Amino acid sequence: MILPSLSSRSFLATALLASTLDSSGNLASAAAAADDRLTDTRNIVRCGVENIPVPELLKMEEEFKNHRIVLEAGHGADSNASWVNDPLSINMYLHVIAANETAEGGSVSDTQIKDQIDVLNTDYQTMNIDFQLKNVTRTVRPEWFNVKPSSKEQAEMKRSLRQGGPADLNVYLGCLDPPGLLGYSTFPRDIRENPIDDGVVVLFSSLPGGAAEPYNEGKTLTHEVGHWLGLYHTFQGGCNEPGDFVEDTPAEAKPGFGCPEGRKSCKHSTGLDPIHNFMDYGDDNCLSSFTQGQVVRARDQIAIYRGIKSSKHGGSGSSGGGKQHTGRPGKYHHDRRNSRHEVQKGLI
Repeated sequence: MILPSLSSRSFLATALLASTLDSSGNLASAAAAADDRLTDTRNIVRCGVENIPVPELLKMEEEFKNHRIVLEAGHGADSNASWVNDPLSINMYLHVIAANETAEGGSVSDTQIKDQIDVLNTDYQTMNIDFQLKNVTRTVRPEWFNVKPSSKEQAEMKRSLRQGGPADLNVYLGCLDPPGLLGYSTFPRDIRENPIDDGVVVLFSSLPGGAAEPYNEGKTLTHEVGHWLGLYHTFQGGCNEPGDFVEDTPAEAKPGFGCPEGRKSCKHSTGLDPIHNFMDYGDDNCLSSFTQGQVVRARDQIAIYRGIKSSKHGGSGSSGGGKQHTGRPGKYHHDRRNSRHEVQKGLI
């Protein structure tokens, strides 16, 4: 809930690693404490964006609140408890960026990708959202592999690879810079200012079976997609109101690294810290839930800013079908002008 650290104008960088990762996505230090006491001493990157003034963030939330009133008024007799449970399908385009064609160089396997999609869809059953993988592209390009937020290389990468429109999820896998960064994402509102930048970037070794233990069970993508749907960290704002702008997530003073069971970091908060929430910073095996309030907020955010609504409420029940670059499975494309070595595999 770090309220001043969120920027809906650009992206939210989320650093979850308990130790520094090397250039191959492996943990440089294997020791990781199962509580939050090491959060100030470990060499980690918590957020890669400039602080945004609280008044500006509150202004943006006020705008969302006004849009929400109009949206909910349009539901008529339907209550939130009813319409937010309508099934949604969101198109997903996944882009594998590698330094070379080895596993260590970022060339994740089709099996890992399938396992990651399975984890994502299992985690979002609470929201009744199903992510449909429409295409996978593979690009061998070292300068894109070590992707850095807001860099020229990232802008070039997204401009070249992004598919679909505001309602389509684009995920980029690479080895993030600075080391220790697991992922970052744009917010729904960002689409208005910079549509090409829209999407999620995650460390390739955070996929199921990757080397980024204890963050190698696929929960990084779940966490970052939560931001793409409009959710903040559970610890945003610390113990102060309005926190993460979700009423049913207990206030949390700081991230819950590891899995600090029974922690209550805000004296006057109702309930224990939500350390099992996907929007906290715990180890992958500690994260397991969203609250109903988060479900409502996410569904409202994507309805307002991304135009994703169920067919029952004026939408198609799925995200828009953007342009697909299918290519021929296993067919490599060489571009000597930019040293790109790319294969686009379609569906796995």
